[in-house]
Amino acid sequence: MVEPKRVGGEGPLDAKIVIIGEAPGEHEERLGRPFVGPAGTLLNKVLAEVGIDRTQCYVTNVVKVRPPANKIPRLGEIGVDLSTCEEELHEELSPLKPNVIVLLGNTALTALTGNTRIHDWRGSILKYIGCNPPKASAMHSTRKVIPTLHPAALLRNMSDLPLFQADLQKVKVESESPGFENIMEREYITAPTFEVVMDYLEELMSNDQPIGLDIETDMGANIIYCVGLASSVTSAIVIPFYTTGPYWSESQEVAIWQKLREVLCLSSVKKVIQNEHFEKTVLEPWIGTISPVWMDTMVAFHILHPEFKKALKLQTSLYTNEPFYKDDAKNANYEATALWKYNGQDCCVMLEIAFKLEAELRELNLWEFFYEFQMPFSHIMWEASHKGILVNQQRVKELRDKVKADTAELTEELNTLLGYEINVNSPKQIADLVYNKLKLPKRISRTTGNLTTNEEALVKLYQKHPVPALQIILKLRQLKKMTSTYLKKSWDEDGRIHPSWRTTAAVTGRIGCSKNIRKTGLPLMGMPKDKRENIRDIIVADPGHSLVAPDLSQVEARIVAYLSEDPRMIKVFEDGDDIHAMVASWLYKKPMSECGKGTIERNRAKACVHAGNYDIGKNKFAFIADIPAKDAEWLLMQYKTIFNIKQWHEQVIAQLRKNRTLITPLGRRRTFYGWWGDDLFRTAYAHVPQSTAVDHLNMGAVSIARQLPREAQILMQVHDELVIQCKDENVKLVSEICTTTLLKPITIKGRELIIPVNVEIGKNWKDMKEVK
Repeated sequence: MVEPKRVGGEGPLDAKIVIIGEAPGEHEERLGRPFVGPAGTLLNKVLAEVGIDRTQCYVTNVVKVRPPANKIPRLGEIGVDLSTCEEELHEELSPLKPNVIVLLGNTALTALTGNTRIHDWRGSILKYIGCNPPKASAMHSTRKVIPTLHPAALLRNMSDLPLFQADLQKVKVESESPGFENIMEREYITAPTFEVVMDYLEELMSNDQPIGLDIETDMGANIIYCVGLASSVTSAIVIPFYTTGPYWSESQEVAIWQKLREVLCLSSVKKVIQNEHFEKTVLEPWIGTISPVWMDTMVAFHILHPEFKKALKLQTSLYTNEPFYKDDAKNANYEATALWKYNGQDCCVMLEIAFKLEAELRELNLWEFFYEFQMPFSHIMWEASHKGILVNQQRVKELRDKVKADTAELTEELNTLLGYEINVNSPKQIADLVYNKLKLPKRISRTTGNLTTNEEALVKLYQKHPVPALQIILKLRQLKKMTSTYLKKSWDEDGRIHPSWRTTAAVTGRIGCSKNIRKTGLPLMGMPKDKRENIRDIIVADPGHSLVAPDLSQVEARIVAYLSEDPRMIKVFEDGDDIHAMVASWLYKKPMSECGKGTIERNRAKACVHAGNYDIGKNKFAFIADIPAKDAEWLLMQYKTIFNIKQWHEQVIAQLRKNRTLITPLGRRRTFYGWWGDDLFRTAYAHVPQSTAVDHLNMGAVSIARQLPREAQILMQVHDELVIQCKDENVKLVSEICTTTLLKPITIKGRELIIPVNVEIGKNWKDMKEVK
């Protein structure tokens, strides 16, 4: 066996910063120095950006030789033991006296702290005593360590680069001293007496600063274990309610809940919550609706950093010096005292985060966008979840019975046609039928590169090869999806669906809809509306009420027309003409009268508009439009050239080149991370139109909600549509409020865009009639 080349550490022995990686790679092995390859180049760049001089750092790796294929688990193949490498590292560090040690990646994290999961621990200020397991004798004093991501991992996922930058900025600050003085001391009052609880709550009622609120429950949110409240970033009380049984006497618990109601519903007490929908839902039966919520940190963080996950642990790593603690209660098997401390930490930490989020929002001129729009909209959608939507259970049963009968009939028909039984839900059996027995052209998944029999592939095959068996298979799959997703019992005891509306679901500001904490509810966003599968009549208005649904007309296409400043597109919209017929007319050199609805030219032009606006590739467009790739390429080139789309795309790239940040006409801001190139550009092209469209609708929803009659309420927001319930006698009034509000113009590049609004009304969500 050839002796592997050893790559030792380098840098001044009196360095204030020590940087520890995993192991040498190809470049390091060749040059005999740590971090001199692509990962080292990225490391050097970010160090310089935050003001750290690498030449003044001591840089090394846990493992001093290159593992086979750069895989640590394969060290044994070259006779190297990881634990031995860790022991050698402790000896290497022993004479050094840094103020802070940087751990790059999981291998270094585990070697010095024993922890795993670098994404949890990155950004934490931890203690290192000298060996693993720690022994105080190994070094004279405790050293600070800050784990962060390995730059090699960032090269595979550049969207995490801002986290790496934030961690190294923290390293820069911590390198100024060896102490832990930047970790805030906090006091948690746990297991308080009844008198202490009541006094603390009384004091909160006169608190002129925001307070932090957090609760801990069982998995189904059926039992409230404790309620935590922070009066400041350093002080919180945790009120237990249940351990092995009720914590208080009945009279004491009643008094505490009454006092909590006074505090949490008092308008002068500002509340800070992480994910307000959860706390509001769980506490509502006990205290009513929490009001006002000054800040939902999840919503605020989403506005500032839409690319990132919204978890409190990530916010904690970016906005505080609190070490990672989210596993503490779990590791203690949720023992009461551990759970109480965890609850108190959440309260104080989220309050600290809230103040820093406020400062950042104000600095970026986003405070009004957040406080006047996003927070009220979040509350509107919580109210929609809380109210719920009435379900016609008899209609659900009828549809379920019909689907069952249709499934049996179609299954028998398919088996008779084929001469054998087949499982339409088995990709293997369907692939064998389609590609081997029927000899149809093979469809390859663009994602996996393998043969596919998904719905999209079968639809395209059936369009060109109308084989009866394919039609039956598609119908059977649609029926199964309808039953499993939309026709199962999804309502609560009150007969209503209470979905969870998530206002932080997408980077564009689009919302999401899913099951609630009780695992009931429906993903209403995806409920079919086309004639073949439309089952929206299971959603009905309350007796004596109607549904009013304003819908924005071709909103994204209109926004693109104004962003691209194309005079022909703007004119066709302002004149009320058909944009797709007009585009078809230009592309195919035909009069608009020959490119109306139902024509091949218009259908292809419609697909081309969407594909061209967002720079969808020729192959995907060809697949969507069912045309040869050569024709798709020509159509896209013509569309982008004729209609200023290419020029608009160039403007977007130019703006990204300045600071990678786009700001929509309505004020939403997004910074684009990731590798510079076409994928990033496509995401950017789509962002401003999509974000502007959804914010226009949702800002309208906030305004509409303030004008609605008392009993009327927004119940759904689905794509470009709101669904409002009101009394029958108020239908006309509500329709007018919606139209007037949503016709408010959007200023785009100095022009005012007014988006037409179509309003429909009905007793159920399917049989809606347009208001003329």
